[in-house]
Amino acid sequence: MEHSGVALPTGSRLLGYEIVKELGAGTFGVTYLAIDTNLDRKVVIKEYFPNDIAIRDAHTKSIVPKSRGDNEHFEYGLDSFLKEAKVLARFNHPNIVKISRLFEENGTAYFVMDYDEGEDLQSYLSRYNTLSEKEILSIIIPILDGLRDVHDANFLHRDIKPGNIYIRENSSPMLIDFGASRMAMGVKSKSLSVVLTEGYAPKEQYSSTSKQDAYTDLYSIGAVMYKMATGVTPPEASARADAITDDEDDPLVRLQDREDLDYSSDFKKAVDWALSFRGKDRPQSVKGFQQALDSTQITKKSSSSKPILEKQKAKNNTLESSTSNKETSNHYLNVLKKYATFKGRATRSEYWYFVLFNTIIMFSLLAIDINFLGSPILFGIYFLGVFIPSLAVTVRRLHDVDESAWGLFILLIPYIGLIILFLYFLKDSKDDNKYGKNPKNNN
Repeated sequence: MEHSGVALPTGSRLLGYEIVKELGAGTFGVTYLAIDTNLDRKVVIKEYFPNDIAIRDAHTKSIVPKSRGDNEHFEYGLDSFLKEAKVLARFNHPNIVKISRLFEENGTAYFVMDYDEGEDLQSYLSRYNTLSEKEILSIIIPILDGLRDVHDANFLHRDIKPGNIYIRENSSPMLIDFGASRMAMGVKSKSLSVVLTEGYAPKEQYSSTSKQDAYTDLYSIGAVMYKMATGVTPPEASARADAITDDEDDPLVRLQDREDLDYSSDFKKAVDWALSFRGKDRPQSVKGFQQALDSTQITKKSSSSKPILEKQKAKNNTLESSTSNKETSNHYLNVLKKYATFKGRATRSEYWYFVLFNTIIMFSLLAIDINFLGSPILFGIYFLGVFIPSLAVTVRRLHDVDESAWGLFILLIPYIGLIILFLYFLKDSKDDNKYGKNPKNNN
């Protein structure tokens, strides 16, 4: 990632932390990867830096308002930043970002968060474009669990979008980068552009006087689900408002009207409900929206006391026990179609099934009389039946590799098996072997 030019340089010290690199920068702040020098562990640090009204002193590295007129807005934003951090620090939910420390330095404020390997949903979607209904719900259901705690504390996120949903390496999602303090500063400065994300913000966020509630965040959740299902960001709320005011068709194409999308009717209805233009027409609580998603038959409620991964397993087990034979057949047909067209994404379990299949075929063929392997037709069948599907799923599992050589080795298992078999094939096509003379060498 390129340096924004406003961030602290690598090696800078903040109390007991050393800056490693800049992770991202916006109009409101800068995010860093850092090392806790006392515990020797990675952390993420968020710095309050509203660069439209403040600059960094080149010598002291302190953040200072650009003018006296900006000082009031800077101090107001700083106070909101501190208050938001203190509220977030109270949450202890696996799907909500955890703040472990808050401090002031360089004329500004910083809060420290735990670091987890992974990537944001925006980056994830840039590779896979769309996800299956099951994959979407495996991300959204845990996020809703966390968001419910946030709303129960009378707090709103106000900036839910793919870039603010982080997918950990173990596939569990986490809601990050709350926009409440940015909204407060936007209201103060009369510039709501500091918090709005077009396509994900509902109409009430375009006005400082409009009421906002749980349905505000749920519109954004619906927009994220729409993006994951269609690969397209919903039209911005202002464009929808203009069309509706002029008695024109809503530019948002409802999922229920998309017969080409392979999602259940209940799923489409739930997303369309969350994306209702008027707040009163949307779900009024996270619980209400969760109940709508439960009706999709893909998710079932489980005890909130269970760890998040166990909850997901329970949901999957419930699904498997209640799915009819017809639905199971359709699932396998969809999986085969996905592999045949190189579209979609292979799950970890699907990938490992192919690895297991490859291994069984390889050793089965090696156990057969080596004379039979003299036929290039058999080798061709193996190549087409195992190599091509393995390649298809490997391409869709490359995000597991990251920087791990061991991860790369795991992905290469099918090809290692292929090379072994190919070497045996070449050897026994030319030379005698322990089973007897190769028929090809007989005169």
